Amino acid sequence: MLSGILYAIKHATLRKKWLVIVTPSGVPFRDALTHFSASVPEDAPFSGRTAIVGDKGRVSVVSADQGIFVPKDTRFSVLFLGWGSSEGALATPLMTPWRESAAEVLSLV
Repeated sequence: MLSGILYAIKHATLRKKWLVIVTPSGVPFRDALTHFSASVPEDAPFSGRTAIVGDKGRVSVVSADQGIFVPKDTRFSVLFLGWGSSEGALATPLMTPWRESAAEVLSLV
């Protein structure tokens, strides 16, 4: 989980894009949010769900059941993390709206 979050922060920083980390709800989401909160650079503006990294990069962490919050005309990428858990196995249909709305899917982990 942590390596995926660090990858997302680096990817968004270098490419100056918005990357949304999508997890199942429950333990995977709490773990991702904990790791993300600890990994966001100290000087990065951070709302609790979204951090602005580098010049124009953004990284957000969301559980799939929270729905898409990115504005309609905004391009974003998705990184799926935590889907190998028991929570993830039951929630895979929730991945579809995120996959269909994203400009690119970086990984299914």
